[in-house]
Amino acid sequence: SDYIYLCTNISARERFKRYRSLQSFRTSYVDVYEDLPLEYSRIYDYESSENLGKYSKRKYIENCKIINGEYTLTDAYCLFIIKNDGKLYNLIQYLQKKKLPFILSSLLPFERKVTVVNMEIERTFSYLGNVESKEVFEIVCGFRHFVSCPIFSEQIVKSTQAKGKYEKNLKYGKKDVASVYAFTTVTNAPVFIIKKKRIHQEEGRCNEDRLHIQTPENVCDTKNCNNSLEGGEGGINSSNNYISNNVISNNFVSNNDNNNDISNYNIRNYNIRNYNITKYDRGSSNNNGNSSCTNKLRSENINVELFDPFTTNDTNNIMSVLVAHGKVINCDCKRIIMKRISICGKIFKINKKGAVIRNMFYNPKDINYFKPVELHTKFGLTGKILESLGTHGKMKCMFNDVLKQ
Repeated sequence: SDYIYLCTNISARERFKRYRSLQSFRTSYVDVYEDLPLEYSRIYDYESSENLGKYSKRKYIENCKIINGEYTLTDAYCLFIIKNDGKLYNLIQYLQKKKLPFILSSLLPFERKVTVVNMEIERTFSYLGNVESKEVFEIVCGFRHFVSCPIFSEQIVKSTQAKGKYEKNLKYGKKDVASVYAFTTVTNAPVFIIKKKRIHQEEGRCNEDRLHIQTPENVCDTKNCNNSLEGGEGGINSSNNYISNNVISNNFVSNNDNNNDISNYNIRNYNIRNYNITKYDRGSSNNNGNSSCTNKLRSENINVELFDPFTTNDTNNIMSVLVAHGKVINCDCKRIIMKRISICGKIFKINKKGAVIRNMFYNPKDINYFKPVELHTKFGLTGKILESLGTHGKMKCMFNDVLKQ
């Protein structure tokens, strides 16, 4: 969810120090070359993905022309000689032993260059588990087969820039975009995303452990944060797209450092380890019907086994599950992935166009830090922060029309 409720002991200026204001998620301009990760210096950026496809198809047609009236390049027989490559030789022997096909494919121009590949995917209904961003997946893209950690985002068609809202999980019946570091793919090649799971046979039933493989994080996404305040009996709501009653919001977007990664191109090796994890239960509801904020400690230890399913030799207990499928849409390094955050608060007092807001910030320094950010309501009203009131986070705001409570 985009809605965030800050605790009294959290400083908003520290929590959202990488964020900046943005008036509109769809139409506002964002500098795509600002705060790029170091990995972007090692990949290729194409000026136009459409022109790249046209150039590759034109070169392919030229190569298919008849040479000297005898044959074409597509009809020629090729002899491959393996020299001083023991790894490839062992791979061929392994494929022959398993009776698996050994596929050689020709490449179009620039298809050996690494870039950011965007894939339009849809989740399969057969898999019931969670499909989260930055998890380790096995991706089949055309004839290529590789391991990567894609990051998911919504597809925004009508926009001045190629932007997408960050998605933590894939949802059923909805098409999202997966962005990964991969080799350039000119055509709309089919994509299959496979998840490796380990099967444990215990007491006649099959237990599947989720993969917990940490990968270094370095993303090139730009985040968007949208603060809103709401008062009245309708509760607290905090997004400028959905609202009830009186809601005020601040738009700000983050300049992300190198924390969220689009993909981990080189997968590390992980050993099998056992960890004891203490399980917590959220406290039950109190007499007033409000949920308690305390967490009760339950004396129960869970053994979780961390492993790398792509390098382990125990392949008998590993199962491959198809979790999503789709196609390649483009190779675009300038696509912005924005993460929107909505901070919620309450309207304490209303005086025509003015209002006193509380429970969004809890100290005057945070209010002064976000003072330049424009306020807006889900009903279309806009406003600004005038000043801080007291020392407990109340602030005086002014809007362009009369508020209703």
